[in-house]
Amino acid sequence: MIWIAMLLAVVAVVAFFLTRSGKKTVEEANAEVEKIKASGITQYNRGDSVDRAFHNLNVAKNLLFVKRLVFFVTAGLTAACFVFSCVAFVSAGVVGVQDVLGDTGHRTLASGVAIKNPFARVVEMSTRTETYTMDHRKTEGKVQGDDSIPVLTKDNLTLTTDWTIAYHLVEKAAPWVYKTFGEEYEGNIVRPKARESIKACGAVFDWEALTSTERGKYVASVLKAIQEGIDDLAKQRGYNGQVVIIDQAMLRDVIPPLGINKAIESKLQEQQDLQKMAFTLAIAEQEAKRKLIEATGIRDFQRTVVEGVTPSLLTWRWVEVMEKMAASPNKMIIIAPRDAPPIMMPAQ
Repeated sequence: MIWIAMLLAVVAVVAFFLTRSGKKTVEEANAEVEKIKASGITQYNRGDSVDRAFHNLNVAKNLLFVKRLVFFVTAGLTAACFVFSCVAFVSAGVVGVQDVLGDTGHRTLASGVAIKNPFARVVEMSTRTETYTMDHRKTEGKVQGDDSIPVLTKDNLTLTTDWTIAYHLVEKAAPWVYKTFGEEYEGNIVRPKARESIKACGAVFDWEALTSTERGKYVASVLKAIQEGIDDLAKQRGYNGQVVIIDQAMLRDVIPPLGINKAIESKLQEQQDLQKMAFTLAIAEQEAKRKLIEATGIRDFQRTVVEGVTPSLLTWRWVEVMEKMAASPNKMIIIAPRDAPPIMMPAQ
């Protein structure tokens, strides 16, 4: 827009000087007409020279009007283009970096309408949380083809890992990042530091830890290493402060060699069998305890009953039964033990 304003300004300047020359021409033509009028010649008794003087005056006035019109139009358009070249419209979620012939300065433009250098080209850089994926599948990530990261573990086994790194650009560092690494800075900062950190951190774990028990610890160490690597890189290039913040490191998949897969499956099956056996033994142990408690209760009950049944009690119960039988109208035969008390029957 500023270059159009400059072109229109040139046209306006030319129109201005042409207007000045046209004004002078009108003044000369008007002076000639006034001279003719002063000599007593009018448009009714004039000759060819008089007609030519009046014609020249009319032409000069028309040309002056056109030149003035061109000047004011071009001057207005120049002012409008200059104003628009000083205004930038920055989208939401990004910051504007002013690129003035290769110089970015230190000031960024916030989202919305902002005042800028009229000669600056505004480059929008996202401050949203972005993701960078490195995966063995061809349809994942920015790199076509296999972009997985091989990790050599402590026990010299190479694992194939897939990662997604979430990050965002620090707003105040945007001009420096653009000037140093360009708009596609993630390929020059995030990607190389992530791959380097993933390999370095994986070398202190064995393959079993990475695939099961210490996976979370490995991911946390990778996240910390990536952030430290980016901060060190910025410091080496002369910038004090953070330029990119790593929000999250996500380990999407760990693929061991084919032979290891079978070993893992076999080990997992054995662990499940051991857990099942331990569960069965625990149930059997609880059942044995339950039966022991039940038997103990029955034994205690029987002991209590036996201790409470005395000969006197049995004799008393015998007498009660005999009384009920004696009162009964039914005929019956009573077989009594030898030491039973005598029975007194009522007279018939």
